[in-house]
Amino acid sequence: MPCFVFFLGSSLGSRSASGKIELGHRRRAQREAKSPEDRPRLSAEEFLVRGGTVLGVGLDELQSRQRQPCVVHAREALAVVGVERYGLRVVDIARAIRKSPDGISKAIARANRRRLEDHGYLDTLNRVDADIAKYRDKYYKGGKA
Repeated sequence: MPCFVFFLGSSLGSRSASGKIELGHRRRAQREAKSPEDRPRLSAEEFLVRGGTVLGVGLDELQSRQRQPCVVHAREALAVVGVERYGLRVVDIARAIRKSPDGISKAIARANRRRLEDHGYLDTLNRVDADIAKYRDKYYKGGKA
């Protein structure tokens, strides 16, 4: 659930600076709150292949023991988007990338902490989500797009 929900009950129609900010938060919350029907149904592996391609990281890299920042950040972003927006289970993501469910839970916690500290990170998660939803079969032969 977006953290901007508390703005929804306030006076959003005003032309003041705070009203414009609140309207911006409301629009962002609406963009983030896509219903599950707007997203394709994917298995954890299909999701990770699509997401890895979007982020420039292969499934083999996600499954590896690499601790390079780009791979770690990709795991975190894909775990949080997969669980929160695609309804995937932590255990299924963990199995698909050969990590423990505890490790994936910690990755989600790190991603959530980063989302609170870095406002641009939410935009990154939204972009990843949108790109995965728009992903086409020409990039991934095994999935249903």
